[in-house]
Amino acid sequence: MLDKVKSTGSRSSVGFYQSSRSKWDVLRGEDSALPLIEAIKSDDPSVLRDMLPQAQWYEIAVDEPLTIFSVNSSKKGEVSAMPLLTLARLVILAGTDVRAEALTTLYAFAKEQAIDLSSIRTRWAVEGTIKSHNRAAVEAMLTADPDTFTAATVHVPLLRLAMKEQDDAMVELLKRHGVES
Repeated sequence: MLDKVKSTGSRSSVGFYQSSRSKWDVLRGEDSALPLIEAIKSDDPSVLRDMLPQAQWYEIAVDEPLTIFSVNSSKKGEVSAMPLLTLARLVILAGTDVRAEALTTLYAFAKEQAIDLSSIRTRWAVEGTIKSHNRAAVEAMLTADPDTFTAATVHVPLLRLAMKEQDDAMVELLKRHGVES
C-alpha cells in the first residue's frame, strides 16, 4: 500500500512518497513495461527487436508513469518519484545492466518513431553505463546518440566519473568522442 507523504501536486513535478518498491520501479499500480524489461534482460536480442514495433509496446514505451528514481536510505520507505518516459527508463536499465544490443535497439526504435532523443537522455543512463565499466554499452550510446554524453541535460563530469571508477580505457573512449571534463 502506498501512502503519499508529500508531493508538489503537479504531475510534472518531483514528489516524495512512501513505498516498498525499488529504484526504477513505477510508483503505483502494475508496471506495464515489465515484458519489455524482461526482453532487455533476455540473452536473445531479437526478443526486444520483435516486441517494439508492435502498437501495444509503442504505447507503453511513450507512457510517462511516476517512476522511482531515488530511495532514501535514511528514512525507511521514503522514495522520490517523477514522471519518466518508459523508453528513458528502459535505456537506464539497459545501460546499467550492460546490454549494449538492447541500447542499440532502443535508440533505433526511438529514431524510427521520431521520438526526440533528448527525451531519453538522462544523467542516470550515462552514469549507470559508465559505472558498468562496459565500453560496448557506452559505445552503443555514443554511436546511437553522439550528444548523449555532451548534452547539457546530463550535468555530470563524465571524465571525472570514469577516473573515479579507475577505468582508463573508458576515459580514453570518452575523450575520443569529445567528452570534456
